[in-house]
Amino acid sequence: MTCFIGRDTHDHPYADRPGACDRRRRTDRGVDGGAMIRVRFKTKEMDWRPVRWPIQYPYWKSGEGEDYSILIAYADNEKYITDNWPEAYDISIDFVERIVFTDRFWRPDWYKGAP
Repeated sequence: MTCFIGRDTHDHPYADRPGACDRRRRTDRGVDGGAMIRVRFKTKEMDWRPVRWPIQYPYWKSGEGEDYSILIAYADNEKYITDNWPEAYDISIDFVERIVFTDRFWRPDWYKGAP
């Protein structure tokens, strides 16, 4: 879809969501520059780790089914998810301002990003 802001025109898959264009632009800057995305997706059960390491943002396995795992990950954009988990499917995206750690989604020891 095409997004129109003043004289600026560009394409992205979220242009049809209200307010998504501004958020999408900020998302490209990631944790240090503003908003980002929190992604829930499924991947094959046997090995749900990312194919690249180290990765930039935290991720967690939050559940599983008969032949899949459910993962939660933070990212700059959807491409980051598909680059690190090429078999990702059933992807849902929420725009967020920052990474939030909880008792369930704890800060990984390897994560060196903003607190």
